Amino acid sequence: MLLLKKDVSGRAFLLQFIQLMNEFGPVIPWLKPLNHLSFCTNGRHFEREIYRTIGCDPGTILPYQFLTSGMDREFFGGVLHFEQSPERFTDPDLKYMQSTLEATGASYITCLHVRNVKRGEGWGAEIVRRSVRKVLEVHPVLWGVCEPELSAWYEKLGASVLNAGDNSEHLAVISWRR
Repeated sequence: MLLLKKDVSGRAFLLQFIQLMNEFGPVIPWLKPLNHLSFCTNGRHFEREIYRTIGCDPGTILPYQFLTSGMDREFFGGVLHFEQSPERFTDPDLKYMQSTLEATGASYITCLHVRNVKRGEGWGAEIVRRSVRKVLEVHPVLWGVCEPELSAWYEKLGASVLNAGDNSEHLAVISWRR
């Protein structure tokens, strides 16, 4: 299996994006305004619109995809890495934690996705292990949010749980360090 960085404007990411929108679009607030891009076929337009809509600098979103090593390069799943989080928290504690982490140079990982037919086989854990290792080669700290019920799973994968999810947004904050 290969973990590859993909270009936001490339066809491979457009396919991943459809999967992400199906799973996370209805529940992640910053993804909701991107629904209109789900069937975009022009990669350059898609890239401009995703950065404009989210409000982050061009080139700061890095999709990772977990693929078979054969000629077909079948997509198993992936994650999104951001230089800065696209989250717009309303909870004051989460806002403070986000600003504190970003002040240390921490980058953000989100939208872990494994295709339905590949779930339950350990691919999600493998995607997290490999992508965290790659990101920490460049960034000293990596963080993300998850449902509180998942924080123990991430902890088994080397994350520290910084916030247990006892906030108004019901999100746990997790982090990895070099």
